[in-house]
Amino acid sequence: MPIAYEEVNNLARLPFKFFKRSNYVPKAPTHWHTGIEIDYLVSGEDFKVVIAGQTHHYNSGDIWAIDRTQIHAATGHKDRSYYVMGLIIDNNFLEKEYTSSKNWRIKMDHISRDTASYRQLRKNLITIAELADQ
Repeated sequence: MPIAYEEVNNLARLPFKFFKRSNYVPKAPTHWHTGIEIDYLVSGEDFKVVIAGQTHHYNSGDIWAIDRTQIHAATGHKDRSYYVMGLIIDNNFLEKEYTSSKNWRIKMDHISRDTASYRQLRKNLITIAELADQ
């Protein structure tokens, strides 16, 4: 299976790409990009994401991250639809603003919903979605 490089286009004047897909039946091809990706499954069950060869299963409310340059792909049940949103943070921005970020290794999978950081991250993603709609 070929592995594609994804060219990430940031939102105007912002250091990230934001995406929102409702009624989404995922068949994202195997790909990679330089930015850190943070995803939030708003609704849907058993959304499968393969990251660096390891399969992860996500359900409504789950938030996860994909580290820069990790090969990944998303799939789901063909008879289900999903609502997923997320962002891909521009790597050049990270390295310029946070020089230590080039050494970061992000691993975020199934973070607990009982934490303040989960609630804040979820709130921020929803706010970005609302602002992008405007």
